[in-house]
Amino acid sequence: MSRRELEVELEEVERREGEEGEEFEAIEGAQAREQELQETPSRSDAEGSSRASSAEKNRGSIAHALCGTAKRRLDLEVKQYQEGKRLKTLQVEYLQSQINNLEVTKTLALMDAKIKAEELKLKEIAAQKAAMELEDMQRR
Repeated sequence: MSRRELEVELEEVERREGEEGEEFEAIEGAQAREQELQETPSRSDAEGSSRASSAEKNRGSIAHALCGTAKRRLDLEVKQYQEGKRLKTLQVEYLQSQINNLEVTKTLALMDAKIKAEELKLKEIAAQKAAMELEDMQRR
């Protein structure tokens, strides 16, 4: 992931955290209103049913806000999991390429060793030939 993509992702996460903070404030406010409605004695049945309706609406808005927050968190966790999975895949691919590079290096080293062994054999043969020529010259 490029630096710019990471910066964009960070901005998105910060924005979501800000929204969650606002939702939590709204939830706390709704819970406080609900608590107040439940603690305040009703003056009449109509007022009581109105308060009950208002309390029910507050519970609904709290539930809605909590669901939204939970969904965003879940979406973020899924995205983090997918990024982690992608990172693991890239790491595996990198390690596989390192293994391939080592195998190539090993093959080249073996070929180099064989070449050097052949060169040594040729030098040994040349030295033996020179020694035989020297013996021939000394005999004459």
